[in-house]
Amino acid sequence: GSSRFARPVSQAQALASLCTMFGYDCSTCGRGDAATSTVKVDMEAMSRRVEEDARRLAEEARRTEERRKLAEEEAARAEQERKMREREEQRKEQERQAQLRRDREEQEREARRRAQEAEQKEREERHKEVQAFLKLHGFTAVSGAKKSFMSSTYPLHKAAELGDAHMVDQLLKSGATATQKNSSGRTPAQVAAKKDRKGSHSAVLSVLTQTQATAVGGAEAAGDASQTLRKRQGALSGACSELKGAPQAFLSGSPAGLEQHE
Repeated sequence: GSSRFARPVSQAQALASLCTMFGYDCSTCGRGDAATSTVKVDMEAMSRRVEEDARRLAEEARRTEERRKLAEEEAARAEQERKMREREEQRKEQERQAQLRRDREEQEREARRRAQEAEQKEREERHKEVQAFLKLHGFTAVSGAKKSFMSSTYPLHKAAELGDAHMVDQLLKSGATATQKNSSGRTPAQVAAKKDRKGSHSAVLSVLTQTQATAVGGAEAAGDASQTLRKRQGALSGACSELKGAPQAFLSGSPAGLEQHE
């Protein structure tokens, strides 16, 4: 035949090549008559080999599936642990914040309690000091006048005269009035200014001046508010008067009245 075509292969040779490829025992295939040539195939061995291959493939598939499931379980377990850690951290943070709030509230309560105790103690000490001062100088009350033959004075005037800034402050906190005038028409500040020698009563004057400025500022604010209220009340009263007169103008049919209310 032509060299362009492959040499023909007999059926026996093809079968022998196939058996050799799969590792089966075949008798040597000669070039004798194809009709008398024979191939010995061990079918039992071939069947075992096929079963073994199937079992091997099944085992590999099973192991692959186990590895996949293990990986999924590990991932799920890791995710669950992460969520548990997050919840635990959130719980601890909430507890920490709650504890901080409790501590802060306790500190505030303690601070208020101490402030109240200090204020109460200060009031008690001030009362004792003021009562001792009143008794020493013949006064009966913080705002009570002590009258003599032709004059009268007050505890605050006496403390200002003595240059006792501490007692002036204590009397003011106990209800004394910085603008109170004695029988000579002088305020405590005027009495202190008259007695002042080279700044001897400057502390007293400072306390009284500051108190008077605070009182004046409060009075001015109250006066402004009162004046504003009076203006509003006046405007409202005028509006009510106009509304009361309107029905009469309409009933009388007076053009002048109608024009006025328009």
